[in-house]
Amino acid sequence: MEKFVTSFSGGKDCTLAMYLIKERGFIPDSIIITVKETDSWTHGINLKMIEEYENVLGLKVYPVFCRMDNYEEEFENTLRRIKKERGVNICVFGDIDIEQHLNWNKTRCKNVGIECIMPLEKIDREEAVERFIDSGFKAIIKKVNLNYLNESFLGRELNRETIEDIKRYSEEKNIEIDLCGENGEYHTIVVDGPLFNKKLNYNLGEIKEEYQSAIIEVNIV
Repeated sequence: MEKFVTSFSGGKDCTLAMYLIKERGFIPDSIIITVKETDSWTHGINLKMIEEYENVLGLKVYPVFCRMDNYEEEFENTLRRIKKERGVNICVFGDIDIEQHLNWNKTRCKNVGIECIMPLEKIDREEAVERFIDSGFKAIIKKVNLNYLNESFLGRELNRETIEDIKRYSEEKNIEIDLCGENGEYHTIVVDGPLFNKKLNYNLGEIKEEYQSAIIEVNIV
């Protein structure tokens, strides 16, 4: 079967997407992750942890160092490099149903001349997070949007108990919260699961606020 690269944030959805495509017989070859200066975009994963993913997943890591004004260009350039160096003609994404994101993925792949596969496309959002948990993955909540969730959720393992607590919090605050976090309510870092050669060993550090979000430091030990 063909090899594929995964657009990887370190979070649950891209990890689940990688897992589902592997289960269909495709071969995970590498991951591509966008980086701003010292950590990744969106999830805020530091460079040491990005490097460690190469060890725990056993996949080549391609960091894309970019700014907002050259994000798309550098992402495509790195995809071309992966295509040439690794013989990869498929890129897998973990997006679900936000049309802007789905179209962005398709455009990047079309411009590079590779196939775009999105195994979670149009899946029920709650089903997506349940499938992630039931597949045996372990993730912690790295970042929360303070308009939806408070800092007490930071560092918690994403399991069914946490999902039930998010439901209760939503009801108590009378706020509509997507349980999959697809609207940016929260972001995760996956630390173990069926794709891993070994668990990602980490400790939790300080909490800092950034714009309307709170982020907890997660460091490799």
